[in-house]
Amino acid sequence: MDKFYLLDTDLVLKIHRELMEKYNNNAEIRDIKLLESAIYGVKNYKIYNDNSSIYDLAAAYCFYLCKNHAFIDGNKRIAFFVMAYFLRYHDYKIIADSEDSISMVKKVAQGKIKINGISDWLKDNTISNNNKFN
Repeated sequence: MDKFYLLDTDLVLKIHRELMEKYNNNAEIRDIKLLESAIYGVKNYKIYNDNSSIYDLAAAYCFYLCKNHAFIDGNKRIAFFVMAYFLRYHDYKIIADSEDSISMVKKVAQGKIKINGISDWLKDNTISNNNKFN
């Protein structure tokens, strides 16, 4: 069950600040409790889904961060980048082009796809740099 390193709130805040500086957007947090809830949601998902794959957990980051709207600006962006960061940490890389990636995250924000759908998308749009988790 503990084969995946999970991200914490401080790291997500750091990633968000860096993204907002890069894109000249508002880096303010709307509600720290919403961010903590999103991060805890992933941990909770892992606990209750003992056989969670790397794709499932990455998808959970995207889903909870996108839906919780913890930030004033950049919620979809941080959802995607945290998902990608989590995958990169575990030696996976998203290979979808920008247009497909943006479309997927917009569907999450619109409630059209949930964790399972994101996970399926990742399976089709991610490569592993090694096979230690396959």
